[in-house]
Amino acid sequence: MGSFGIKSRLLNCLTAFIKIDKNYPIGSILLWNSSERLKASRNIGGLILPDREPEYPVNYVLDGQQRLSSIYAVFCADREFAPAEGEYAAESNVFDIAFRFDDQAFIPRTNIENDRPTIVLSSLLDTQLFFEAIEPLSSEHRAEARSLNSLINNYEIPVVTISRREKDEVGVIFERINSTGTRLTALDLLIAWTWSEDFHLQDSLRDLSDILDLKGFASLPDKVILQCLGGILADDARTKTILALDPIKVRDLFDSVGAAMAAAIDFLSTEFKIQSLELLPHLQQVVPLSYFFSKVNTPTGVQVETLKKWFWKTSFSRRYSAQTDDKINSDISFMRNLASGSDAKISSYSSELSADILVNLKFTKSHPYTRALLLLLAQRAPLDLTNGSAVDLGESLSSFNRKEYHHIFPRAFLRSRGGAGGQGQFSLQLLLPPRWVKQKNIQ
Repeated sequence: MGSFGIKSRLLNCLTAFIKIDKNYPIGSILLWNSSERLKASRNIGGLILPDREPEYPVNYVLDGQQRLSSIYAVFCADREFAPAEGEYAAESNVFDIAFRFDDQAFIPRTNIENDRPTIVLSSLLDTQLFFEAIEPLSSEHRAEARSLNSLINNYEIPVVTISRREKDEVGVIFERINSTGTRLTALDLLIAWTWSEDFHLQDSLRDLSDILDLKGFASLPDKVILQCLGGILADDARTKTILALDPIKVRDLFDSVGAAMAAAIDFLSTEFKIQSLELLPHLQQVVPLSYFFSKVNTPTGVQVETLKKWFWKTSFSRRYSAQTDDKINSDISFMRNLASGSDAKISSYSSELSADILVNLKFTKSHPYTRALLLLLAQRAPLDLTNGSAVDLGESLSSFNRKEYHHIFPRAFLRSRGGAGGQGQFSLQLLLPPRWVKQKNIQ
């Protein structure tokens, strides 16, 4: 399991013991008791755990690894750290924590001052070391040390253990727990399922993110990437299926999944001028497109035209507003038929676009119809009104450059200049030269 930064480790340690000292809860530990043996590290937080017999009961830590590793490292007498570099390296001195009596503070051992009485926490669970540590203290500080010793030794941490559950069931359970504030996600579980000495899913995702960054899609959510993984490897984008994927298959084919996603994003950029993720009407559209390009390297003219129709129909609809996994799986089935040359039945998709919707549409890029309409207009190669040069769509439509929205004028302003009026708040027609403004039919 990957480690976290040195400063973060130290802060977590200090925060945990401050809470313990005040008898505050530090949160429960969530374990999964299973007879299944995953190919997982024997380490936790960079610490090498002792060997156990093969039949020794195993509990996998689902939530609370940082707390467990901090407590274990602080009090373990013979702790040993696994050799690692970079992100996965651990610093032993981070866990050397002391308690200073005069200001009742937990501090790093490196901050101990000779004239300010302290006691190192690692001595609290070793009777001999504890008596040696309190010997030079005053009677008052000895009493405080004994109180701290009692508090640490008797502090209780709630432990919740999930038993008799398979991997996919654990994932579903945790998704529900996650809605109440628990931080572990389906990605965290899949990272654990697929771990090996030579494969870290987190590293592979980071490499993929670097590739997507070049295409303006670096912020694509992890969930969408996992849905692409499930769709391509198992024809199913549901979390339950994703967590049940064969780890070996994930490790062997992850690069192929990334290549299919890159091809899908290239298609979006080439065919629809989508130069950043924020212009994509629906994030979910990446999943079925990635599935298609995992099956087809060079689509035919008919396939391209069908993909275009699918894109516009799904863009001008609320298809993914509910039962998202089912809709994505239906799209995957559509793409499977299209890739194989079967009848894809594009007629099964319907668009909700109408004149009333466009007239009354509030112009905000948070609405998928607005993004879809901007893309629709962008297909006509808009020109800058001041000098007739081509508009840089990536720059003009960026959320970081909203001032460029002056290409789209309020209707009240147009009426004051003798332009077209109308019921809506804005007119988009001036984004295009008047001779290019045509009705776009989506069939």
